[in-house]
Amino acid sequence: MGFQKVAERGDLWSGEMIGLEVNGERILLVNVDNHIYAYADACPHQKSRLSEGTLTDKILRCARHHWEFDVCSGSGVNPQNSC
Repeated sequence: MGFQKVAERGDLWSGEMIGLEVNGERILLVNVDNHIYAYADACPHQKSRLSEGTLTDKILRCARHHWEFDVCSGSGVNPQNSC
């Protein structure tokens, strides 16, 4: 799939995240330090929506089982092999 505009930059302030559905796929947009990151809106553990979790600095925490991810790299933080 090529580029598809799904939001305006002003829709997502630094430190915010939003879950969207695009072409039947759930995606998560996260703004950290005015950089936008896009991920599948599904925790790899049990596919719960990451958009229902919390964002603290650059760490995204899943609401269901508290798995944590570094938004900037996409790497697992707790547990480290969570990706």
